Amino acid sequence: MIKYNLSILFRYRMFFHGLIYTLIIFIIFELSIIKFPNEVLEICLVFIWLSPFIILNKVYSWYSLKVLFCIDEEEIQIITIEKKKKWLIGKQNKDKKVVFDNLESFGYKNVPNKFWEVFFNLNQKRHVRVSFYLLDKEVEMDNINAIKEEILKAVANYNAKVKTKKEIFIIKSFYSSNLAKLLIIILLISYAVVLILAIMQKSMSLVPGLIIGPLLLFQMISKRIGDNREYKDLKARLDNHTPVSF
Repeated sequence: MIKYNLSILFRYRMFFHGLIYTLIIFIIFELSIIKFPNEVLEICLVFIWLSPFIILNKVYSWYSLKVLFCIDEEEIQIITIEKKKKWLIGKQNKDKKVVFDNLESFGYKNVPNKFWEVFFNLNQKRHVRVSFYLLDKEVEMDNINAIKEEILKAVANYNAKVKTKKEIFIIKSFYSSNLAKLLIIILLISYAVVLILAIMQKSMSLVPGLIIGPLLLFQMISKRIGDNREYKDLKARLDNHTPVSF
């Protein structure tokens, strides 16, 4: 049975960034039809309902990196980082420091520790896959030591807890987690409430939420289905002892 530990890091800047986007939607679609006090509650409902979508899309969709590296005995052999179908490839040199070959093509020179978290899933195999979530669109970059240190620290902490060095971590993304499932259920229920209010009160102030909400909800559900399919495919290949290809 595969266990996973999901840790989520929010930065205040990204949180308020999401709220700003929600406010823009609020102003464009709602400001011209406000009628106090009857529609204040309806407008607040739309505002509250749309905010999680905007924030989650900002944090989890736009700034995700996937990292794959292998452990053979006690050595890290290869590290790859994927972003938008591009691979950043690194190898361990004689000093056992990770050197990235095509770092400049990514435009990255440094990713500070505070910008990302490590996500783990555990199974008894020899590959390790780690996911980093960048929470800032523009990263000031001078060196790559932060990435090196965190990867080595994660491996060292893990190896200290197990008897064998040949292990695997499989990532369950946020969208495939139980937390995302619960959020989708809550948002579906809240959408039903907004829909009922719109029908009963025949209020135009709820129309933006009825249009934008389903589109964002569809994106979350489709992303969850895709991530679950990828997760199951990876697990099946590993269980069958077939080579893992990324």
